[in-house]
Amino acid sequence: MKKPTGAVYGLLDPRTSELRYILQTRNLKNRVYAHQGCQTDDGPLLNAWKRDLLTAGLRPIFVVLCAVSAPNLTALRCRLNIEERRAIKEQAKRDLLN
Repeated sequence: MKKPTGAVYGLLDPRTSELRYILQTRNLKNRVYAHQGCQTDDGPLLNAWKRDLLTAGLRPIFVVLCAVSAPNLTALRCRLNIEERRAIKEQAKRDLLN
């Protein structure tokens, strides 16, 4: 049986290459697609930033910060939460939208 996998990823501003948002997912392909527009439900700050990019004809740059696998879905969720919090803490001095 295949182990469940996921990733902690970041969205970078294509104008500055700055990391702006850190998130997690169990379906990387779908999240990449979802972040190409403003149809996600990630909150008003992130959606406003993405709208600003789209108005300028730009899209966020998607970068995987940490790939995660676990023996089961519960363990994967736990590991993703831990890794996401760690990544956000490491970037505390940046102007994140989280």
